[in-house]
Amino acid sequence: MMASASQMVDIKPTYVAGISMFSKKISAFESIGGQNKLGFYTGTGALYLYNGDEAFEGNYYPTVDMTSLVGTTTDHKTKPITSDNAKYLNTQAWSGGVSDQQNGATTMHYNMKNVTGSSLEARKSWFFLNGKIVALGAGITSKENLNTETIVENRKLFNTNLNSFIVGGQTINLGQTKNITTKWAYLNGAVPSKISAMSSQLPLTSQPTKKTKTGNWNTLNIRNRNEPVSANYAGITISHGKKPTNKSYSYILLPGKSKQATEVYSKKNRHRNSR
Repeated sequence: MMASASQMVDIKPTYVAGISMFSKKISAFESIGGQNKLGFYTGTGALYLYNGDEAFEGNYYPTVDMTSLVGTTTDHKTKPITSDNAKYLNTQAWSGGVSDQQNGATTMHYNMKNVTGSSLEARKSWFFLNGKIVALGAGITSKENLNTETIVENRKLFNTNLNSFIVGGQTINLGQTKNITTKWAYLNGAVPSKISAMSSQLPLTSQPTKKTKTGNWNTLNIRNRNEPVSANYAGITISHGKKPTNKSYSYILLPGKSKQATEVYSKKNRHRNSR
């Protein structure tokens, strides 16, 4: 996929994670000659977590829904691309991060005005701390009458039977979408050595889903074959509603942790936060 966004990268023995961002000087994405026609959100805080489960291979890009990339806060708005190599720059001044090669932090204040024409803006931060990825969002505001949400997870599955998805102790089966009040979720890896795709401590209310998505490579690139494809996904979203004002979120990703470790971590933090 073509992109011009900058990245913050976290490298650990069991995974590699990257955050894709844009700024006043770096475009959110590039589109030339009918390529990357739906790249609007690729530079707006998309989180790429690589752990060997091949989630980004195969038919990922045409089926994932390019307006629902993991880590982004989205209202799903797009617009026609009318010129090659146009710049989709941030109207806000801040985008950057720091690292000591062990831990790191990156933040971005952005507005979608020059990207999709939306009034949506947000302040987003990620902290990479000893195998944890802490995601914080604030100031989520929009005048659009569109459902605004933060995408905690939207991961392509290797095998729906082996990739068990457990949210607050409830197993989410293929074809199910639920509104669950919970503090944790766990997505099991298809192969034991590949570790879990996602574990997280969540807000009280989130919407987990496990479903089949369809798409077409041609919608991304006019040179691609015009053929429908499908793949199965597990996902979690945090809804901010329509026309949100100063909404926020917080969650923690624990890549590679077991279901038991995720639940224990959530309980410990719940008790700590209640003091």
